[in-house]
Amino acid sequence: VLDRAHASGTSANAALLLRQCFGFTSFRTGQEWAIQRCLDGKSSMLVMPTGAGKSLCYMIPAAAMPGLTIVVSPLISLMQDQMKQLPPELPGACFGGGMRATDTALMVASVLKGHLKVLFVSPERLCSYSFRNLMHKVRQQYGSLTATSTGSCLSPVALLCVDEAHCLSQWSYNFRPAFLRMRREIALLRPQAILALTATAPPHVQRDVMQHLGVTAEEGLLSMPPKRPNLSYSATLVHSQQQRREALVRLMLGDKAVPGGASVASRSRGGTGGGRDGGSSW
Repeated sequence: VLDRAHASGTSANAALLLRQCFGFTSFRTGQEWAIQRCLDGKSSMLVMPTGAGKSLCYMIPAAAMPGLTIVVSPLISLMQDQMKQLPPELPGACFGGGMRATDTALMVASVLKGHLKVLFVSPERLCSYSFRNLMHKVRQQYGSLTATSTGSCLSPVALLCVDEAHCLSQWSYNFRPAFLRMRREIALLRPQAILALTATAPPHVQRDVMQHLGVTAEEGLLSMPPKRPNLSYSATLVHSQQQRREALVRLMLGDKAVPGGASVASRSRGGTGGGRDGGSSW
């Protein structure tokens, strides 16, 4: 599947990968737009609600485009979670702090041999000497640029994706200054395409992110409304702890219960009303 996709980065190949690698039959709104722009070598920013499938917007280009996809993420736990979502056809790794020397050596060897398709890094790692040195070796391994049959040139970095891109604007000026240094590192990497993903970006944050990443505001931005039809908000007035517990039971087990589970929020664990075994939480 990947060999056929690499042959031509078209929407038809993206649809093929969607079915055979991820098990879906159609794209959600915004996904195909972002994927096609990546395949076309364009820089883009996609603002999409949480849970709407932003990860597919870099996974499918990573599978369809020759070269390495680098995903910059602010949290190690988020990187690890996203790596677990990669299909077997899309080998990936995290290049983060706390790695053992042997694990780092294996990861570096996999990158240099072209065995990895997706590499998750933090902004601090992206701007580090060790990562810059690794990318220099990648360029040496394959040549600083790989000539194509048409005479044009492709970078060994197919796609650079900035996940949770609002952090570039909201965190960089306070406690994550590495976000501000990313622009210089991206210029050195010269990725074929850049994709910024977030679920939280008002207009001034969108402008800030696009300015840092060189995204054209007129055509490179797709901002979807945050409303999700599968989420609703309601309030129930109760006058005692007993009524509260009965209302929670009806919510989670009654006719209006949502399949898949329920969440209970409170100012304290004790405020959730106690579990079935008499504990302090449900």
